Amino acid sequence: MDLKAFECDSELMKLIKEINSSSSPKKVKPATLVLIFNKDKSKVLLGHKKRGFGVGLLNGFGGKIEPQETDLEGAERELEEEAGIKSNSLKKIGVLYFEFESDPVILTAHVFTSAEYSGEIIETEEMRPDWFDTNNMPFDRMWNDDKFWFSYAIESTPFIARFYFKSDLKTITDFKISKIDSKLLNEIPVWHNKE
Repeated sequence: MDLKAFECDSELMKLIKEINSSSSPKKVKPATLVLIFNKDKSKVLLGHKKRGFGVGLLNGFGGKIEPQETDLEGAERELEEEAGIKSNSLKKIGVLYFEFESDPVILTAHVFTSAEYSGEIIETEEMRPDWFDTNNMPFDRMWNDDKFWFSYAIESTPFIARFYFKSDLKTITDFKISKIDSKLLNEIPVWHNKE
């Protein structure tokens, strides 16, 4: 695997090398996260999570990437499953790496954005969608990391980030966000295979 995309953060580089080592107990669980904006990006569509991981929080739309899917295919599927809409113009804008205290699973979120969608926004079993003003984001009702990287998404600035959470899933003990060339961003693997 080419590690050039991770050179911006020495701690992330160490984590990636560890994940890819056959002797490491750590493994990656890849997911997607989709943010739908209106045309002028004054509003963003978020969903109130009704069940599962992050229940009670506001979040973009997304979830687990299936083994046969690319990150884009997973993002498109999850958007339709959770909000009832489709977008043919999703653009990858970032990758988030989450490490949780005392947990060998590293969660990755491949972040996509778009200001175009088709279909009718609906409430689903998992999410209740609503529009929010991007100048007055409800960060107090979102994951604690969102306030640190959201501006990159709204400004369409490609980024890579890592966050270390305590086991309470709220306390961030360390993080770093780095701008990254969009070409390198698209080379970041969805699946990290042991060597």
